[in-house]
Amino acid sequence: MLPTQERSSLIAVLASRRPGLEVYESQWRLVEDVLAGRLKRRATPLPGSLDAFGAAAPGWSSAYLPQGTLESDAEYAKRVELTPFFPETPRILAGRLGALMNRPAQVSGIDDPKWTAFLAAAGRRRSFEDLLMQAASLVQTYGFCAALLDREPMPADARGREASVAEAEARQLGRPYLTLYGAPDVLDWDYADDGQLAWVKLVEREWSRSAWDAAPVETYVYRIADRTAIRVFRVWRAGQGEWRVRAEAAAAHGLERVPVALAHPFPGADGIGRPLLARAAEADIAATRVLSDLVWDLFVLGNPILTFKTHRGEEELHRIGVGASRYIPLRNGRPGIEEPEALEFVQLDATGLEFLFRAHELFAAQVSRQAGLAAHEAAATPREQSGVARAWAFKTGEERHLALLAKALERFFEESLLMAAHALELSGTPKVDLPDRFDVEAPAEVLEVAERAVPLARETGRADLAEAALLRLGQALGGIRGSTKS
Repeated sequence: MLPTQERSSLIAVLASRRPGLEVYESQWRLVEDVLAGRLKRRATPLPGSLDAFGAAAPGWSSAYLPQGTLESDAEYAKRVELTPFFPETPRILAGRLGALMNRPAQVSGIDDPKWTAFLAAAGRRRSFEDLLMQAASLVQTYGFCAALLDREPMPADARGREASVAEAEARQLGRPYLTLYGAPDVLDWDYADDGQLAWVKLVEREWSRSAWDAAPVETYVYRIADRTAIRVFRVWRAGQGEWRVRAEAAAAHGLERVPVALAHPFPGADGIGRPLLARAAEADIAATRVLSDLVWDLFVLGNPILTFKTHRGEEELHRIGVGASRYIPLRNGRPGIEEPEALEFVQLDATGLEFLFRAHELFAAQVSRQAGLAAHEAAATPREQSGVARAWAFKTGEERHLALLAKALERFFEESLLMAAHALELSGTPKVDLPDRFDVEAPAEVLEVAERAVPLARETGRADLAEAALLRLGQALGGIRGSTKS
């Protein structure tokens, strides 16, 4: 075992991230939380503790909904609890994935039963189609991802001996497979003088239990792949809280290159991919913040504030029973003149709600604009059905994003599958073919076309035209299925 100081230094080096990537961590986390709906959380309440509203304290909180300067902890917790979350970002991601997978991906270039079997379980327990869907989601969520070509670990009964060819094929001993890593798990990489990868450092987390009722142990598995081998380091915290490190024997891969492919579909000036969903997720958060204030104001308007006009001091107020759990004391009377005490309900002015509604509509509309779904609203777009109009729609709309993303994924998986073909000792160059045409339209645009097409079809007796327009509208809205014939 390494001395404590050397062990700490090794763990620090293993966990270190590529300089410049740490600035994206908050952006990755934001997109993750929006996609997963983790905008707010409920803290564990203290036994028997109640806030001013009768709810268990400390209640709800959110890292994305800031607490107001004059807002009490109880009011903030209640506002967060009442705030709904209707993100558009998950729908945008699902729509893009559906467009990318509108037909199965075509893989050609190698004709061999071993290759067919590999594609059926290219991800160890997942097919190539599953990996393709996962990669399309990762690059849009984080900006880039990596594919590592690894091999199945040898079972205990096959270690220390040489298995026959028949046994190796029957049990798939040492079978190669691809593992995808999102940007948060791709810690660092570097290139050699020939422009190719020199090494890549990856990390993943594993959970294990020594028994079914034992406490889970979290292990960080660091893999460093270079041009000769893959080195694995396992880091975990022992029972006394001390970090432990175990280095496994380096496993040669025999590829004469780093067995990792990187995908950066939309890189910046530094060559690092940027997440396509970041701006849409930020717009979702902005809309939710305004919606939170709006919902709270509606809640307050629906529950008038009880005020207690009095001239008593703060010490006496705690001993007065007014028949309500919450009220606002107001100083009563003028100097030298004392007026009778009174309980009154105050209804707040609703004028400011109109501005909040407008702000919410503005931010909600920004989600689609930032995602490229409504690019025609942000620029002067040719409306004629001409070559110029189609080229402009491709240049500014969602189709451009999908076409570029499809080409990037094709190159990424062609490189990944070529590594797998070399590991399987198969000849040929894999070719991946994804859809190259995407008919993406916003529901408002489809509705406009349907409103014009249906009356025209009725006048000309073209029932097929009306049916096609309504089916197209149903696909865009997701609400019409089957035949539309009456």
